[in-house]
Amino acid sequence: MLKAQGIGLVFLLGTCFVLLEWLHQFPVLTGKAFTSDHVSAAERRKTDLEVGRLRRLRSGNFEVNGFFPVEDVRDRGSRIPKILHQIYLDGEDVYQSNSANDSNRLQATWRDGCRRLHNGWQIHFWDLDKAEGFLQKKAAWFLPAFRALPKTVLKGDVLRPFLMYHIGGMYLDIDVECYRPADPILVGWDMVLQSEYSEGQDISNAVLASAPGLPYWEALIEAAAAAADAIANKRRLDAMDVLHATGPPLYTQVFKQVAHPHAANNVVGAWKLQNAWVRVYGLDSFFVPCVWMDRDCHEAVTKRHLSNAWIQDDLVGHHHYLGSWLADVEPVKQS
Repeated sequence: MLKAQGIGLVFLLGTCFVLLEWLHQFPVLTGKAFTSDHVSAAERRKTDLEVGRLRRLRSGNFEVNGFFPVEDVRDRGSRIPKILHQIYLDGEDVYQSNSANDSNRLQATWRDGCRRLHNGWQIHFWDLDKAEGFLQKKAAWFLPAFRALPKTVLKGDVLRPFLMYHIGGMYLDIDVECYRPADPILVGWDMVLQSEYSEGQDISNAVLASAPGLPYWEALIEAAAAAADAIANKRRLDAMDVLHATGPPLYTQVFKQVAHPHAANNVVGAWKLQNAWVRVYGLDSFFVPCVWMDRDCHEAVTKRHLSNAWIQDDLVGHHHYLGSWLADVEPVKQS
């Protein structure tokens, strides 16, 4: 009897040991970090799909097709080149004139502040000549289509994915103000993007940061080139025509095509796209504290900044949404 009980106890302990070893494969369940020291490459491959599934169940906007949890991303170091891009195709002289004109609301201190806070970064200020020279060197096939675009805003929009793909760095619209250096928030990520609305359904093209050569930009270039061909001969364009041709709707559409299906519901979060780690920040973080039309919010945030009141660490700047390009297009037709 005692012998049988002893055998049963040994069997029970052995079963528990095997079960614990099996659970050890799943750091999502045990709370352990999923690091290179924890499991072998073979074990990782075996458990990857299940771990990814469990994590997605926990967070619908978190896709992991790899082996690094978000808390370990910073260990990867800086991936995005320290290059600051801004586009003003009309050129430096026109920029200086417009930023000195109070009626335009464009402030030279915004550009100057972003440069100062990113001291040591390379600065690229793209006018039309520089943009065409860049395309001639890196994407000569697209230059005729670029020149055929009927509006300056379209040219500025369509240039951005080429800059991100061939050079990388951080792009900011000219009406973006910087509150603090972006370096800490970019560390570890291959690409950092912005969603502007509380629903998290969109990708903005006003703020972009990326390592060069990522497939997302390649796919976006292909889509933007097709849109440029379709719109090249149109002379009467309204704001919706521009937005859907080369603006945020195009960026969003391509992102949802290359991301996990969960992105159809909410793009905000951390994503693994091919081999790139991507962070999409939502409203009230990164460079968008307010929805574009909420002027009360924009004024309140500006007052807080000017009074040196506390602003959360993940809000590194303020997109002011001047919308100066709207003066160059037709009014949207009311249905």
